[in-house]
This record gives sequence, structure tokens and C-alpha cells, in this order.
Amino acid sequence: LKNYYPLMEFMGFEDRRDLAVQMCRAVVDAGEPLDTVEKVTTFFKFIEPSLKDQKDAKTNVSAASKMKFIREQELVARVFHLVHSDDTDTQYELFLKVRNVFGKGGTHRIKYTIPPLVFGALDLVQRVAKRLLSSEDAKSQVKWKPKKLFVFIHQILVSAYTNHYPETAVRLFLKAAAVADSVKMESIAYEFMVQCFIAFEDEISDSRAQSRAIALITAALERMSNFGEENWETLVGKCVQHSSKLLKQEDKARALVDSAHLFWPSSQGEEGKARRNDRKLLKLVQRALKAANESMKEQVELFVVILNKCLFFFEKEVPTITVKYVQGLICLIQQHLPNLDVDMPEGAQTQAYYNNTVKYIKAKKDSGNSDSPYLGLDIDSATSSS
Repeated sequence: LKNYYPLMEFMGFEDRRDLAVQMCRAVVDAGEPLDTVEKVTTFFKFIEPSLKDQKDAKTNVSAASKMKFIREQELVARVFHLVHSDDTDTQYELFLKVRNVFGKGGTHRIKYTIPPLVFGALDLVQRVAKRLLSSEDAKSQVKWKPKKLFVFIHQILVSAYTNHYPETAVRLFLKAAAVADSVKMESIAYEFMVQCFIAFEDEISDSRAQSRAIALITAALERMSNFGEENWETLVGKCVQHSSKLLKQEDKARALVDSAHLFWPSSQGEEGKARRNDRKLLKLVQRALKAANESMKEQVELFVVILNKCLFFFEKEVPTITVKYVQGLICLIQQHLPNLDVDMPEGAQTQAYYNNTVKYIKAKKDSGNSDSPYLGLDIDSATSSS
């Protein structure tokens, strides 16, 4: 094969590119691992037309050309998953080589190639952490520790990637923070969360994108259990702050009621119990209701969403979410139901959503469970109000 690459240089760009794609497909179909730096270097040299811009390439902005490019880069991403070594130190050296190549691909390629590299590196972190716990001698045998791998991931994401693809960067920062939290590296998890908020604040301006991002951040943070009190309160405060600053009232209502979960975390064990604050939770629910009431659209739907959240908290025995409070929410929805246009698809969906919620409450009340918190709820009286 040593004479094959010079021969490829006599081919035109499109022919070289098609050949590179065929080689990628053949390697993926074979499933043979690229387990040495030499193999990675050699193969990446052959598929160079798919990895970086070529001098003789012609600009083509047609839809067909864009689709061809996307499929090509998705294939390159699949090739990356064959870069594997059972030895964690060798694996890191392979990733270093891959990063150097992918980093030269330009902003239009890193959209597809950087995420698998980050996920690969995060998987390697967990492999190394498991190896370090396997024996006392492992600490001296392992050259590249988790901290070095997290620095590697951090360098990838804070470069041009975050500037060009901030929404994906937020997701990757959150995943990195979650992995760091799982291996009990609090300072590193906190740094990734900080970078996540920086990307949110500096790079995401679209209101819908902001709403999606803050929902992801809140959900991810609720599952993290190894932050100290100071760091936890700082991150939770940031979540609530950004939720309350969303432009649209309907987005604000959803984000605020989601943030209420951070004051009654249910997936953190004993650590989560110490962080519970039913009064702050109720305050956020009240602020969500206020935002929903001020919304010019989706008002009834938002009330139903908040009701369902409160039913979750009610079942988790949050002291401030009482039978009386839940019954009051149902009465509030009943008062606004006449404003719902059920002839429109959105209105019909909201009506069905509410009806199913009421059926759920009645089923819980009639379940025969003597310990059910729903026994004191007069659902028939609440739903007959207008």
C-alpha cells in the first residue's frame, strides 16, 4: 500500500473523495479495529479528501452536494468508533492523533466529527477510573489519569466548536460534567457546568434554543450528587436565574416549574434529601403559575403542565404541595377551560391532556390503597366547578 497514496495524487478531487468514501465503508463493514497509531495515521492519510479541504476541490452549494457531504462525514464518524485499543494509555494516544486530524477539518466538518471524539474520550475516562479501582498497582501502571483526559475534552470543546455549535456544546459539557460527577471529581464537574453556562449566555440567542438548553441543564443538574453545598447552590441559582429571564412567558413558566425539581431532588439518595427545600419549591411553582397566567397563548396547557408537576411533588410528599393546593389548581384549570378552543388541534390536545390527568387522579383515589395521598382529594367537586 505504500505506493497507493502517491498514485491517488494523480486522481481528481471527486475521484479521490469517492475512493476515500469507499475505503471508509469497507473498513466499517469489516469492523477491524484501528488499534495502533501507525494504522490510524496510514488510514487517515488515504481518506484525507474526507477529512480536510483540498486545494483542487470546487465549491458546490447544491442540496445534493450538501447531502453527500453529510453522509460522508457521518461515515467518518463511524470509522472513528473503530479507533480502539484495550490498553487505556494507547487509546488516549490514538485519540490525540485523531484530534489533530479532525481539528484541521474546518468548522463544517467538526459538527460531525467532534461529538463522537468527546463521547469516546468520556468512555475512556470511565475505563481508566474502573482500572484505577481494580488494583493498588494500577495507579503506577496507568500513565494517563482521568484528570488529563478531562483536560483533553475541555480543550476540544472550548475551542472553535462552542462558538459554531453552542447547542451541541451545551449537551457535551453536560455529559462531561455528569461523567466527572460519577467519578467524584467535583472541581472538574463544576468547571464543565461553568463552561455550559458560559456557552448558554454568550452563544445562544434564539429563544427556543435557550428554552431547550435550560431544560437540559436543569435535568442534568438534578441527577448530579457529588457537588458540595456552595457549588450546588451556585449552579442551582444560575438555573433559576436563567429560567426566569427567558423571553417568552410560556417558556419561562415551563423552565421555572422544571427548576423546582432542584429543590426536591429525587435521584440523589441521602445527599439529595439534605438539599430539599419545600418553601423555595413552592415559590418557584407560584412564579411559574404567574408566568403562565400572563401568557397570551398555551395558558391552559401550561396550567395542566404545572398541575402534573405538582402531582409528582404531591406523591413525593413535599409538605407545601398539599391536597388543598392540588385541588385549587384543578379549580383554576376548570375556570379557564371555556377559553380553550377544542376545534383547533392544540386545544384538542390540551383537553385530552387534562382529561387523562383527571383520569389518573381518579384512578389513584379509587385504587384501594389506604395510604394513598389522593384519598383526601375531592376530584368530583373540583372538576364540577366552573
